[in-house]
Amino acid sequence: MTSSKDWWQARQDDLKHLTENKCPIFVYDEESITEILFDLLSIEPLDRLFYTLAANPHPRILEKVFQMGIGFKCFSSVEVAFLHSHFSGIKPHQLLFAPDCRDSIDRDSSGATTILNLTQNFKGWPKLYENRNVLFEFKIGEKDSQAKNLVKRLSNLHASVKGLHLIGMPTDLDGIISLLKDIFASFPGSSVISLDCGMGLFGQTKLNLSTISDMLETLKDSWPQCELWLNPEPLMLAHTGVLLTKTTYTFQKKGSHYAGIDTSVDFLIQESGYGIHHEIINLSRSERKATVITHIIGPEAMAENAPSSCVKKMPPVEQDDILLITNMGAWSQDTNFDPRFRAPSSEFYLSARPMCPVKI
Repeated sequence: MTSSKDWWQARQDDLKHLTENKCPIFVYDEESITEILFDLLSIEPLDRLFYTLAANPHPRILEKVFQMGIGFKCFSSVEVAFLHSHFSGIKPHQLLFAPDCRDSIDRDSSGATTILNLTQNFKGWPKLYENRNVLFEFKIGEKDSQAKNLVKRLSNLHASVKGLHLIGMPTDLDGIISLLKDIFASFPGSSVISLDCGMGLFGQTKLNLSTISDMLETLKDSWPQCELWLNPEPLMLAHTGVLLTKTTYTFQKKGSHYAGIDTSVDFLIQESGYGIHHEIINLSRSERKATVITHIIGPEAMAENAPSSCVKKMPPVEQDDILLITNMGAWSQDTNFDPRFRAPSSEFYLSARPMCPVKI
């Protein structure tokens, strides 16, 4: 991946200017977003790319995804309806539907390809999949016998089985290829291999494109007639966004340094459990060395005991300093889709500079 996670360094003046009118504020960098999408589309064996809508449904990001011919992965009929309301020309082949409950399946009539999960949304609901194009989900680590048992059950389902939705990083490609041949033989109309790219990259903010490309080439060489789809890690855009927040007060207690900011720090603590790393940079003093261990606390914390804090080594922090928090371009793994989750007034889409070579 050629995109730098430190894109904000070249845009410091722009970011500081934004905080004069609004703070805290999420900022998404168009140049980095465009670059990572181009990198994914450049994977030669790839036939179709999907963006997870809930990862970040900012209107400008979705517009760019749509204009670049990238499809969308949705988890509910609400998300599908949201896309139809924003893109009147969206087609069924641009939608990959992984329903999270029976209600979502009942309500969806978009014609999207549906991912069939044996344990969650197939058992007991076979009629819901009648006359649908489906991919059945197979997780790396499951026994092949489970997949073969599902193949038998799918034979009695009045749905058009298009192929396999693979979750996980295959370590035994020969075994996967053998399984695929069994599936394709059982369903002559199937040819799709859809890859859910959480594949060993969970919690990382930058995708290993060479690993993915090599795997896709191996699959294509072994099964030339297959159609390869890719749904990358939802956090693929994490490094393209930052959160700018202001220091509201500072104090010292028992030799420790504390800085209160105007936004909650709960997400910094919670997301560490997902392996998401957030750097905190003092944008007001970025030229100075990090020398002070500082406890960052949000407005929900009492200054006396600071029960919720994030500890970082950084330059000395003073009141009204602007702090920049990295890897904020994608939402938490467990965030339910809600386009209002981050209020539009708290977001800013940082347009590409006029001379930027990746501006489209």
